[in-house]
Amino acid sequence: MIGEAKECDKLEALVLAVEELRDALCEAQGRGEAMHVVEREVVRRFVIRAGRMALQAYVEMSGSGDEGPVVVASDGEELDRLPETKCRTYVSVFGPLEIERTVYSAGSHQREYAPLDALLGLPEGKFSFLVQDFAQLLGVELAWMKDGEALSASWALRFQWTVWSG
Repeated sequence: MIGEAKECDKLEALVLAVEELRDALCEAQGRGEAMHVVEREVVRRFVIRAGRMALQAYVEMSGSGDEGPVVVASDGEELDRLPETKCRTYVSVFGPLEIERTVYSAGSHQREYAPLDALLGLPEGKFSFLVQDFAQLLGVELAWMKDGEALSASWALRFQWTVWSG
């Protein structure tokens, strides 16, 4: 039970972000802001930020993937824990995250295994499966869609690029 309380503390920043959202909405309503202005600010300042914070909290709650000094691979080979954790970049629809994880290797470090990657179901590359889905939608289906349909389907990705780059 105590461990659960410590893990839930990692979500406190997310709770504070929701409280900030409440205050911002009250202020916007007091100023009589137009709906499209409020919508843009909610997505830019809170949805993207809260999504990234939620994913980061989930990663932190999962630990580093340390399974002890040695793990046995599925083929029976023993892999030794490396002395330091390794950082991996994960690009989500909410922006990039840096994931620190325990890595195991045999001999010359040609083969590495990170249990946290398997636990979280991370893709081999740095882009999340959802980002890959968006890219595939835009890259493959864009040629077959009418302009209006393409713009509607890609609004989230275009908006996301704007947020990340500026």
